[in-house]
Amino acid sequence: METTAPATAKVAASFSEADMIQNSPSLGKIFDALAAAQGEMSDAVLDMENPHFKSKYASLKSVRNACKEALKKYKLSVNFQIFSVKDVFYCRTILGHGESGEWMSTTFRLLIDKSNMQGLGSAISYAKRYSLAAMVGVVDSEDDDGNSAVGKPSNAPAKPAPATKPAAAAKPPAKPPVNNSAPADKETMDQLLNLMIDRGVHENSVTNLIVKGYGFKADRPPMWVALEIATLLENEDTNDSTIERKFKEVLKRREAKAKGGA
Repeated sequence: METTAPATAKVAASFSEADMIQNSPSLGKIFDALAAAQGEMSDAVLDMENPHFKSKYASLKSVRNACKEALKKYKLSVNFQIFSVKDVFYCRTILGHGESGEWMSTTFRLLIDKSNMQGLGSAISYAKRYSLAAMVGVVDSEDDDGNSAVGKPSNAPAKPAPATKPAAAAKPPAKPPVNNSAPADKETMDQLLNLMIDRGVHENSVTNLIVKGYGFKADRPPMWVALEIATLLENEDTNDSTIERKFKEVLKRREAKAKGGA
């Protein structure tokens, strides 16, 4: 081996903006291995949806599944290091080649909305997903022509199409029948789990909301309960405190309904 990546403690002690991107003195063999691995990687499954921009993206689990077998085959490994410098947190992603000892790394500053462990956990999850996809070259989202960066939904046209003649009054589309009182299906419950992981929300928080808040079994709540919680989790600012507020809101709603029916 020619060299090894510096330990996390040393990185944190002397980290500066100049250290955002680092690599070993030579990169020939790791680039050869990565090129071979990329030839066998698939695009990540877009298993998540941004409700605001109506665009799909891949969860961290999906990005990892898209590249892990190819990385293993060509003896490439990915390592994440979380550290702080003067109360500022960073996520360092290192791609290493086992045979040559060559490596390269990139570091992201974590932007934390909430000053608690849930906010930190959510930021770490996002940093891992974005940096892993970028490091290995896996496509993890739809190409929206930069609309998300400027706050415009990806499916919004630049200008409305000019009408050549008055449009006939259209009938409202028929809504597909959905039995929201039936137990949630496996696909919906899997989506809930993925959203919880992606947001860094603890399973106990959601379980408490379903069981003690809504009053249903945690593994098979009604579809309307699962969809209501999924909508809440799709908000990027959702954390355990948000779930706790929802829990109190649901309890008040149940109490009010009980008094009204008495």
